[in-house]
Amino acid sequence: MVRLSMALLAGAVAAQLSSFAPEAYPFDRLLLLSLMVRIVAGRPVCAAFSLGIALYLVHAWSVIDARLAPRYAGDSIVTEVEVLGFPAIRDGSIRFLARPLDRPTLPERVWLLWDEPPAAVRGGDRWELVVRLRRPRTAGNPGAYDPEAWYFSQRVGAAGRVVAHPRNRLTGAGFGSALLRLRQRLADRIGAAVGSTGSAAVLAAITVGSRHGLGTEQWERFARTGTSHLMAISGLHVGLAALAVYALVRGGLFVAGFRGRARHLASLLALVAAGLYVCVSGAAVPALRAGLMLGLGTLAWLRLRPQRFLGTWSLAAAAIAAVDPLAVGSAGFVLSFGAVLLLLWQARLALPPGSQRCRWLRVAASVQIALLLALLPATALLFGRFAPAAPLINLLVVPVFSMLTVPLALLGLILAGPLQPVGDVLLRLAALSIDVVDLLLASGLWPEGRLAGRFGVAGLVCLVLASALAWLPRGWPGRWVSVPALVAVAAWQPVPTPEGCARITSLAVGQGQAALVETSGYRLLYDTGPAYPGGSSMESQILPFLAYRGVTALDTTVISHADSDHSGGLRALLDAMPAGRLLAGEFLEVAAHTPESCHTARPWRRDGVRFSFEWHPEAASAEGNDASCVLRVEVGAHQVLLTGDIERTAELSLFRRGDLRAADIVTMPHHGSRTSSSPAFVRTVAARWAIASTGHANRWGFPKPDVAARWQRHGTEVMTTGSRGAIEFVLCRDAALPEPVAHRDRIRRIWHDP
Repeated sequence: MVRLSMALLAGAVAAQLSSFAPEAYPFDRLLLLSLMVRIVAGRPVCAAFSLGIALYLVHAWSVIDARLAPRYAGDSIVTEVEVLGFPAIRDGSIRFLARPLDRPTLPERVWLLWDEPPAAVRGGDRWELVVRLRRPRTAGNPGAYDPEAWYFSQRVGAAGRVVAHPRNRLTGAGFGSALLRLRQRLADRIGAAVGSTGSAAVLAAITVGSRHGLGTEQWERFARTGTSHLMAISGLHVGLAALAVYALVRGGLFVAGFRGRARHLASLLALVAAGLYVCVSGAAVPALRAGLMLGLGTLAWLRLRPQRFLGTWSLAAAAIAAVDPLAVGSAGFVLSFGAVLLLLWQARLALPPGSQRCRWLRVAASVQIALLLALLPATALLFGRFAPAAPLINLLVVPVFSMLTVPLALLGLILAGPLQPVGDVLLRLAALSIDVVDLLLASGLWPEGRLAGRFGVAGLVCLVLASALAWLPRGWPGRWVSVPALVAVAAWQPVPTPEGCARITSLAVGQGQAALVETSGYRLLYDTGPAYPGGSSMESQILPFLAYRGVTALDTTVISHADSDHSGGLRALLDAMPAGRLLAGEFLEVAAHTPESCHTARPWRRDGVRFSFEWHPEAASAEGNDASCVLRVEVGAHQVLLTGDIERTAELSLFRRGDLRAADIVTMPHHGSRTSSSPAFVRTVAARWAIASTGHANRWGFPKPDVAARWQRHGTEVMTTGSRGAIEFVLCRDAALPEPVAHRDRIRRIWHDP
């Protein structure tokens, strides 16, 4: 059974790692599945592996087929929706999952962002809204979060915004399921007893699985200290609830003089309590895993059968993979099952059969260190970081949560009715324990383990070897090779740009522009992307990319002009890191910074690469698009032209002065608008590649088809960041012109929209 369960799980994981697009196959999908089953007929393990693949693909295709039809993308649609779950509040905006009720042409689940709603949005509410939707899609920048994977796992078929409109109105409240209404009441009671504080958000997370109130700073503290797992209702919480009910029932039966099957009755009620807790918590993967393993383990104990931990673990994993195959790729699944498997393994090593003694502090410390090392590959690949101080912090924090916070919080919620005042006191005591823990986590004593760069084959080998100390038994040869491997991982840096070369990356920032130019020792950022009401692309795309490339400070920052789609992320950039020399095409209001005019800046060289601005007479007095800084980057014979939003007036001025020269790579002026890319400009530049920095399927239709065709008639290949993600070139002085690397092509998975 263990082998079959593991084979099914392996099949689901293998399908998750596939990169083909199912719509590219003309044959019926059932034919593919039937062939797979026929090939492995008669071989149980192979059949289980094939079944795992088939289950994953069937679920994946159902989600892909249910996505928003392209013809509805970008349209303003009036629909009535029901709010599912708890809306999240970020910077005055509400984000929530919803189910359209009166539009069968829309997907069953949509993700909406609403800026400054007129009233509070709660789970179970029904609203008539004017929405503008699109198919779920990630921008596609190295190092940035991939929301498309989350949309896919949550079966979201469309994402979009609520349009400000008089028709937006609340049509009814409290229409959600009875379970959602119960969770909402419990969360409201926590807020009423504790107040709108960070501790109230944590209490809601560990009791009813409502993590919508946790702020960005709180999540950052948890991630930096390795305590994020405390916010997921897992084996710790479920086990405590079941153990408390078991002890109360056994004690009550003993006092009552019941001498029958007390153990069976207490175990049954404990399982019922654990199941209710899992449901009330939202039934996330860690809670489901804990409930399943608790049920299987209790069944074996009641039947006086020897408990096989690996069998219990594998059956629980296979059950979740069979019911919801899309969950196997989530961080909750990987980290939850990985941590439990390690704990079972470490317990077996620390407490071998027949052992009569155990030094609990030593075991607890060794387990925490083992957890850090064993989960290092997963945390590094999923989040690009690890928490060096996690073993020490968890030794201090976990007992507080186990013995104070969770029991007080659960008991406080149970005490209702006449006993509610007592329950509220317990909730406030639980909140006080969280405040104490938060003081510990907020101190600046804890080091941060950010890992920069993409891990190649050598990096993956080092990650695996770094976890060897946790997985290999004591005395195994080569066990301590994990120490130098861990040092190598901690010191890992991105692949540097070679001497005499320049790496130019045009980032995907929606309808805006940002590009990073790197040499062996110099970093220049051209534009900082747009700013949106719910936040700028700087925090979600550009800063993660800079961290991925190991950039902690810039040498030069160029803001082509003041339009928000080019300068919107500047303030966030200045708050995050030194921006170096600041150059701009027109006046910018930036506190404590006075940008230089790029139009009067002289050319400069760094590491053999020449930088210069193309000047035209109108630039000094121009405002808006024609004031854009036009930056030329020269690497030997290779030329790159970053044009900002210049329009035909500036293009013709450059052409008439004779300063306009050919370039191998050019960013299409003004994102491919008809106001730019004049015939003379296109003919003179004669680029090999033209990059249009645009949002995918943007409402302006950039780049305009006739403009793209004009470039193509002169032998230029047109690429868009909206379709291809970040586009990277590595130009070297003594090498031929390379082919571009598009990030969305490189990271293609089955859930990515074409």
